[in-house]
Amino acid sequence: MNKTAFGIILLIIGIIVLGVVYSMRPPAGLGEAFKMMWHQENYIKEPYYQISLAVGGIISVLGIIQIFIGLQSKKDIK
Repeated sequence: MNKTAFGIILLIIGIIVLGVVYSMRPPAGLGEAFKMMWHQENYIKEPYYQISLAVGGIISVLGIIQIFIGLQSKKDIK
C-alpha cells in the first residue's frame, strides 16, 4: 500500500473518530445536563473526551502528512 492510500485511510478514520467522539460530548451547561438527565443520553466523561478528541485529531493530521509525503514522492519520481 502506498503512502497516499495509507494517508487517506488514516484521514477517514480520524474524521470518523472525531465525529463519534464529538457526538458523545459531555454536557456544557445546566440546560444540557437536565436534557441529558431526562433523555438518558450517554456521554464520555471530561478527561476521556478531551483525550479522545486529541487522538482523533492526531490521526487526522498524520493522515494529511502521509498524503502529502506520498504525493511528494510521486512528484520526485516523475
